[in-house]
Amino acid sequence: MIGLVYCNGKNLNSELLVAGHAHIDPRFCSESEFAKEDWARKSGCQ
Repeated sequence: MIGLVYCNGKNLNSELLVAGHAHIDPRFCSESEFAKEDWARKSGCQ
């Protein structure tokens, strides 16, 4: 299951990417509902 997660007002998805604890697989960007989000584009979805 994939979803947006917020904790104390912060986007946990973005925080994990920035900290290097997660990555985006660009193969799925064309299918992802998150591909147009700023945090996803900065982490590899174009």
